[in-house]
Amino acid sequence: MLPELDYKMDLSLIDHSQLKYWSHTDLSYIKHDDALREFYKYDPVKSSFPEISKARKEFQTDRILLTRVIKKQYAELEISLPVNEEVFLNQNTFTITTAHQPALLTGPLFHIYKIASIIHLANDLMAGNTDFKIIPVFVVNSEDHDWAEVNHLHLFGKKIEWERTSKGPSGRLSTEGLDKLAEIIYNLFSNAPHLNEIKELLSSCLQKAGNYSQFHRLLLHHIFGQHGLVILDMDDIDLKRAFIPVMEKEITEQFSFKPVSETQASLEKAGFKPQAFCRPINLFYMTDTIRERIEPTEKGIVKVESKTLQSLDEIVNELHSHPDRFSPNVILRPIYEEFILPNLAYIGGGGEIAYWLERKS
Repeated sequence: MLPELDYKMDLSLIDHSQLKYWSHTDLSYIKHDDALREFYKYDPVKSSFPEISKARKEFQTDRILLTRVIKKQYAELEISLPVNEEVFLNQNTFTITTAHQPALLTGPLFHIYKIASIIHLANDLMAGNTDFKIIPVFVVNSEDHDWAEVNHLHLFGKKIEWERTSKGPSGRLSTEGLDKLAEIIYNLFSNAPHLNEIKELLSSCLQKAGNYSQFHRLLLHHIFGQHGLVILDMDDIDLKRAFIPVMEKEITEQFSFKPVSETQASLEKAGFKPQAFCRPINLFYMTDTIRERIEPTEKGIVKVESKTLQSLDEIVNELHSHPDRFSPNVILRPIYEEFILPNLAYIGGGGEIAYWLERKS
């Protein structure tokens, strides 16, 4: 038996501003700067959560829809939901979320860090609390079409890239070519004690996945499912159908442009740089092979890249018939997530926090 040792550690605290990692907006949010205070309702501290959960109940999330979609998505992957299947039906169940593009094999460490952070926060808030249950939820931004951000990772000083073209939503891609990338990974870990485990993991994900979104969700489930993480793909026709009234309002009234633009102007006046460019219509039109902007014109609505012109009635009818063809951009994505999930907090990087601050109005 080893003797007990009395370890002492010197702890040095470094002010965030000394590390040069954060923007002016980030530091102001971290430090609760009064200049930024009007742009969010609750202080980002643990003591705010009872009040946040009470207010969150006032917006009636469609919990039956959410439960049905989550169960459907997990059944498609033939994996077990890491929480009780009916937990989301409880009015005292809430979520802590983060989101990211389906970066190749989890991509940057930031992807992992965000997920670990929501799991940690959910557990921290649940400790000794019997009033509500909090589920960490990772939203896969599988509609993202910035292929240059998704298609690679850096490992042991090497850039590993999935060499194929993509103009549509990355999550709808086939898994063609991922087996060759897996072989590269196996070679890099050829002398590692976990090689067989890595082979089993990637092989299992490749065999089950019908598209790239499913592959990514399977991978994350095998890494984080044991810690209670629930994974949700928002590129779902049932979720989009529920969001039709908001998307229709955006197409017919361009309702988001005015308040977001005014908020950005107020942020600039307070000394903070706007984050996300707001368009008259903040939706994309999307198929398996393209994700293109929608813009209003005097003659109707034009799909920018394909130059397809439709009347307002025609595109609204298409929205109602095929809601899965419409995709919120960075302006409306936070609204979509908050509409679907009984969410108390979002954990993100500086850029994400900045554009959430622009949505309050």
